[in-house]
Amino acid sequence: MVRTARIAGDLHAQLNIRREDVFINLVEVAKENWSFGNGIAQYA
Repeated sequence: MVRTARIAGDLHAQLNIRREDVFINLVEVAKENWSFGNGIAQYA
């Protein structure tokens, strides 16, 4: 919970995004579904 508040505070301070507009959603997925670099580099 503290990290979430810190992230929201940092986004507000640096980018003027309202704290109440920050939504953090963590979803666990299989590594076959990961990709980096615009989908070019696959993790698995």
